[in-house]
Amino acid sequence: MTNGGETAGRAFDLNAVYQNQSVTIVPAEPRDVLILRAQSDAQSQRLRDWQEFIQFAALLLGLLAVAGLCVWKGMFDPAASPEAQRLAQVVLTAIVSGSFSFLAGRAVGRAGSSR
Repeated sequence: MTNGGETAGRAFDLNAVYQNQSVTIVPAEPRDVLILRAQSDAQSQRLRDWQEFIQFAALLLGLLAVAGLCVWKGMFDPAASPEAQRLAQVVLTAIVSGSFSFLAGRAVGRAGSSR
């Protein structure tokens, strides 16, 4: 039974237990492997960044093409039926409002992350 640092009438000294112990910290991997892994991670991140940029550019070009077609069909095509003109205006409205909400969301996200 433990009572105030004594065990069955004997004093228990923690300093004596850990007197000859030492702690050493060594890296989990050699320095050259660490450097190579960091360079590889940086290259992978650059590749992901370019892939995201290309996807964004393709999406933007697609949206611009659809928006241009809607503007032409809704305003300048003399042979377009009234239904086609209304549909073109609806799609153009959706593209414009979606673009504004995307930009506003990015602006709010930046403002919220700086706190």
